Amino acid sequence: MGLGDGVTQNFFILSISDGVFASVALINSVAYILQKTVICEAAGIELEIQRVYWGSFFAVTFPPFHSTYP
Repeated sequence: MGLGDGVTQNFFILSISDGVFASVALINSVAYILQKTVICEAAGIELEIQRVYWGSFFAVTFPPFHSTYP
């Protein structure tokens, strides 16, 4: 059938969406673990880890809201 079928297209798009969501959630989890375990003299590294954490936190929350709208 290929990607010409509407159902196949929806499953393909859903799998890409789930992959992006899982990747961002993994980045968020790793940044959280690093933020809690890395105690460094240089405040710049901790600040960058915190920025990655909050950036991925807000990126994770947006895809489910956009996928519910038609």
